[in-house]
Parts: sequence; structure tokens; C-alpha cells
Amino acid sequence: MVIYINYAVTVPWEAFTAEIRSKVRFHPILVIRGLPGEGGAHTLARLAKSLGRVDSTDVTAPDEGNRLVHAVQARDEPIRDDHGFPILSTTNADFPCHTDDYFEANPSDLVILQCVHQASAGGDSLAATVDDIIAHLDSATLDLLARPLFPSHFGLVPILQEHATEWRIRYNRVEIERSAQRLTVPVQLECVGALDRLDRAIEQVKTRIALTPGDCLILDNHRVVHGRTAFERGSKRLFRRVKVYT
Repeated sequence: MVIYINYAVTVPWEAFTAEIRSKVRFHPILVIRGLPGEGGAHTLARLAKSLGRVDSTDVTAPDEGNRLVHAVQARDEPIRDDHGFPILSTTNADFPCHTDDYFEANPSDLVILQCVHQASAGGDSLAATVDDIIAHLDSATLDLLARPLFPSHFGLVPILQEHATEWRIRYNRVEIERSAQRLTVPVQLECVGALDRLDRAIEQVKTRIALTPGDCLILDNHRVVHGRTAFERGSKRLFRRVKVYT
């Protein structure tokens, strides 16, 4: 379920951020309507810092010069990662649902995405909660996905984990396949089947979120997978991204 909050300049900043903190704790998908878009990288960074420690390690394209805020946009020539693979967020292609930092030992807790310029067609955000996803998976698939059988840049990891009273997810099908290729560790056939069933479950429950300039999407990176539909080549679509450890 997506929760919407309207930003109003008449509300004191401290009261506004206190409301966001309280909502984020219980709602894994949150949209803030109307946060300043143009010239708003500072405002987004300020919001992120009110939620926790901002991760700036992969801000390779700072927005408005702000070293905490990454500018996400398609390029004529996609940027490649350290292993030579194209980074999907720098293309206009469909970006399947995933969690951020799959390739990190300690993924960030929150991902914040703000729309600055939307695409004229396509480019909608997609999101699905882990609770909705696992409701469409059988017990055998859940068991496989909860075992450390899936390649990452730092070894084999589980896709699903029970953490206290909740399920958590770490997932990026593209990165799994790239890690398997780079490390020459093929994904077992039964695991491929489990991933296929996981993808089908995501397709069944994912929500499409059309963000307009100023809208800000806050996602629990342990409980939500997110993605993006394709959009036209040469689009001026621009989003800001901030990652936070709470």
C-alpha cells in the first residue's frame, strides 16, 4: 500500500520530518507530494539527513553539486560499473524490480527517489512489498530463496531472510546473473526456477507509481523491490536519488 503525504511550506520543517520518520517506520512505500523539485537537491539532502546517515559512496553524478544527491538520468552512452557492465539506471531501458545495493555486504535501509523532470511517455516507478510477494510463493520456493545459494560480488547470499517478526528481501536478478558470469559460479537450475517464480510473483503484485515533478518516493530497501518502465530515447527524464542508513 502506498501512503501519500503532501508537503506544505506552512508546516514547520521539524514537524514535517517528524511525521515522515513516524510514517517510514510502519509504511515501506511512502510518497511525498510537492517537495521542491527545481533547485531542490539541498532540500532532499536535508530530508535524508533527518532520517539517518546518508550514504554518498556511489554518488558519481552529484545533482546541483550536492555530494549526497545522485542525478539519475539516461545517457547517450551508458556508464559502466567496475566490471564493465552497463548501469541500467543510465539507460532508458526497462529496469526490472530490485533492491538497491545487492552487491554490497550491508545494503542501505532507505532509498529516496525524487522526480525533477518526468518522461513524456513511460518511466513510471514500480514497487512491490516483500509481504505481498511471499503471499504468492509456495513453501518450497520460500525455502530455496532463504538459503545462501545466489551469487553476489562478495559470495553466495539468500534472497529472503526472516528478520525478527518480518521478512526481508535482497534481490537484483541482473546482478545475480552478472555475478555468476564474473565469478564463474553458475546459478543452480532449481534456483533459476525459484527466481522465475519470484519474478512472476513480483509481476502479480507490483504497483505502478507515476511521479510528477516534486514528488518524492521513499522506499524501505529491505522490504520493497522497485523498478522502472522504459521510456523514450533522448528523454529529459531526471530523478534524484539518496540512500540512507537509519
